[in-house]
Amino acid sequence: MDDALITATKFYTVRPNNQIFLRVEVGDGQVGGTSVQLNGTTIPTNPTGDTAIGAPGQDLRRSVLQVVTTVKDQNPQTNRTSVVHQFRGGQSDMTFPFEVSVAADGGAARYFITYILS
Repeated sequence: MDDALITATKFYTVRPNNQIFLRVEVGDGQVGGTSVQLNGTTIPTNPTGDTAIGAPGQDLRRSVLQVVTTVKDQNPQTNRTSVVHQFRGGQSDMTFPFEVSVAADGGAARYFITYILS
């Protein structure tokens, strides 16, 4: 069972007929994994770089992007976890930071973030 759960809905403005790119970074010396869905379809993620969202020429307006990251506390110095989502390719590049502390060493935090693409 997860020790902490973060849920949020954010908005990201895209360009018509243009794909976007997402980079997910887990911070605080912790480890984690991410899954991504666009309109309910799973997208392969790049764990060390940018993940392409949509295809070249695809109109992503009115789409829903779900990004779920599970972070395991492995840093003995802190129980703080954090995740940063960096978008590029839309109307402007944007960064969305999230953070939460788990209750005990070795705990897990799940970040369930939904983006409305407009």
